Amino acid sequence: MQEDVARVTQDGKPSFVGSQQDVELAGRVFDLMVLQGRFYGGDAPIRLTLPQLSAYFVEQGLEQDAEAMSTRLDEALKQNSQVFYREESEAVVSYTTSKNGHYVPSIRPRMGALPTITTRHMSGAPAPAGPAATFRHAQIIPRDAGHLADLSNLIKISATQPVIKEPLFGVPVAKEKRPEKAGPAPAAPKEVKKVPQVETPQGVLISLAKSPTEILAKHHDFFSNLVQEKLAVDPRFISFGNQWLLAEKMTALAKGELRQVREFIETSGGPESDESLCANVFNRPADTDPSFRFSLDYQLAAEKRVFEFVGTASQNLWWVAGATSPRIVRAPLKLAEIGQDLKFLEDEAPVGKLPGGKWVHTLTFYEWENGVLPYSPEAKLLFPQPLLKEQKIAQLRFEAPQFETAAYVELHYPTGNRGGWIEGLGEILAVFVSGAKLIVARNPDKPDTYTISYEAKPVQETTVLLYDAKRQRLVFQPLPLSYQTDESYLLERQRFSSLKDARRLEDVNRRKGDAVIIFAFEKMGVKVTREEKPAYRARLEDLLPVINIEKPFSKASLLRFFVTHPHYQRDEAEEGYYFYIPD
Repeated sequence: MQEDVARVTQDGKPSFVGSQQDVELAGRVFDLMVLQGRFYGGDAPIRLTLPQLSAYFVEQGLEQDAEAMSTRLDEALKQNSQVFYREESEAVVSYTTSKNGHYVPSIRPRMGALPTITTRHMSGAPAPAGPAATFRHAQIIPRDAGHLADLSNLIKISATQPVIKEPLFGVPVAKEKRPEKAGPAPAAPKEVKKVPQVETPQGVLISLAKSPTEILAKHHDFFSNLVQEKLAVDPRFISFGNQWLLAEKMTALAKGELRQVREFIETSGGPESDESLCANVFNRPADTDPSFRFSLDYQLAAEKRVFEFVGTASQNLWWVAGATSPRIVRAPLKLAEIGQDLKFLEDEAPVGKLPGGKWVHTLTFYEWENGVLPYSPEAKLLFPQPLLKEQKIAQLRFEAPQFETAAYVELHYPTGNRGGWIEGLGEILAVFVSGAKLIVARNPDKPDTYTISYEAKPVQETTVLLYDAKRQRLVFQPLPLSYQTDESYLLERQRFSSLKDARRLEDVNRRKGDAVIIFAFEKMGVKVTREEKPAYRARLEDLLPVINIEKPFSKASLLRFFVTHPHYQRDEAEEGYYFYIPD
């Protein structure tokens, strides 16, 4: 018999049962659903129908037949009912889980979205009149004397309260009645200790008898969201990020003072931290007056037409809205073009973890030429998430210790129909070529600072593809390479000789994925006859590096593109080969 609660592995993911294929498939489904609900709370239900899951994995190339894919998925997920809850409504099967790795549907109505104190699962008879049971009571603890509180340290469970004398989370609790004095009873019934519980909107019962550390380790998101929801509708509090302040404690800034802040930032030539602004503009060190620091951040965030937040949870950085930071080395392409080119990243499968906390990335020609790196699923695990809901950019710093150089960069978060990317790496990436294997890691000693490095190898001269802007043609040039490369993306002459002296696509065609892919087929493919029509046959591994000269594509996104365009067909006779049949 399977357990009702999913076991969790060391990396925080639930464990799965079944054959090796079933375990791998269940793990991929769980990763996909966590990505779908990446902004949900830990217990919030994440639901996808079986047809939706089947369509996704067919696009990924796992199966060609949607019905067969549905059968595989249903068998694998039914075996892991401890993680996925199966429902069938109007002949449509759906599966539900949560980021915590399990989902228990509610079996009785609840009072709104608030948790309730319940004795439904308490065992034993009601407690007799006698000394009150010892309960634990939730308290909000301010972070400092200025009434400033951080949600990450907002809730503390205290065991010093003998009884619950105030409503817990806004739900009234009946007070215990103390017994009247009486003579010794012949035989008092054995006292039954009642354990207070909190029920989440998803029907999960949380026992408050456990230690605060245990409760918050497992249900931190629930309590954090609960407190945040309460504070958000309370006019007595104002917020900036995950910090909250009593509104009456805020220091209001005059228009002239805000103008001084803008002038200081413009003069400095780059984003300024709130600490710097407090000290240099107002002569009020931030560490001695946290309430004023909060007031400054709160009012700068409200002036969206004048100031833009470009910081992280580690440091609050401010820049002039709409202005271009002179610290950043800009790409040849416009921001809108890069964002649209990389929008496919939002459809990529999520990644569970980064081995060793490092992101190993193979550089493409497009990235090398524009000095950018993609905000890929791996990058999302390494770089900071936006602190504010409307935040578009975070400014970071990259260091390349093996070249003794550094650069300021902008992390552009995905917005609307645009993907995300890291811009400003032109001077660092210029020393590499397409196919270089880069290692990106966080610098633990400096906030918002990252290192980019490589594994060294003996110097070897290799003739690789470059672009001659004067001749406006692709050329091959011998270069000494002293770092590890991914041979599949290394554009060396012997394998890609057909690109010699090739002209680049016009801008209007470069923006079209179809035109870029056709260009790659014509350069790398072999002319054949298909369905009594002239066609090109090429290997996927040869197409991808050439496609990525003009427009970024991953293997998964290219396969999705093939599915939606009928003039591309898989070669059933040999794995990894595809046809392009001109119209």
